[in-house]
Amino acid sequence: LPPAAPLPAAVAPTLPVAPAVGHIFVKGETKNKYLRVNHADILYVEGLNNYVLLHLPGQRVATYQTLKELAETLPQPPFLRVHKSYIVSLDHVRLVDGNTLYIQDKLIPVSDTYREALYRLVRGS
Repeated sequence: LPPAAPLPAAVAPTLPVAPAVGHIFVKGETKNKYLRVNHADILYVEGLNNYVLLHLPGQRVATYQTLKELAETLPQPPFLRVHKSYIVSLDHVRLVDGNTLYIQDKLIPVSDTYREALYRLVRGS
């Protein structure tokens, strides 16, 4: 039997598309304080013990959650974990050189664990 022809556009089933959310809310210094941070503004995220620093142009924002918790709220790509202590925005990566990448003037290490995923995305872009 020949394969079935695709349904015409008027008959094809459609799924609702959720609007893309271009921001996250991060926990602030107090229990009920949350700060809105736009994805496009995040250069990279640095994990430091029980909190993380979001590095934005000209500003750093501390939030009291783990890097793993924050990673679950960021879209991948453009965000990619490249080290146990770093998540980067590929939109802001200036240079990838071996086990190091550069965002603005910051050198960020790339660990062996995450290197293959980084290079797969870099080669595909």
